[in-house]
Amino acid sequence: MKLKPQYSGKQSEKFWKTVNSIPLNEGGEAAYMLGCALQDLETRVLTYIAAFVQGRRVRRVSVSAREGR
Repeated sequence: MKLKPQYSGKQSEKFWKTVNSIPLNEGGEAAYMLGCALQDLETRVLTYIAAFVQGRRVRRVSVSAREGR
């Protein structure tokens, strides 16, 4: 089973067009930053699922806001 990302690549064009249409002074910057975070989280989840389905050992995934600090 291969799941395709919805928030990156060709599938995400409508999403990003909508995000980019939001004026900066009306939350556009926040929408963009959250979209990037969503894209990253989606990638992590799809990687996790793919490893699990393939029977590979899945390492613990951190989604903490403090990660990398």
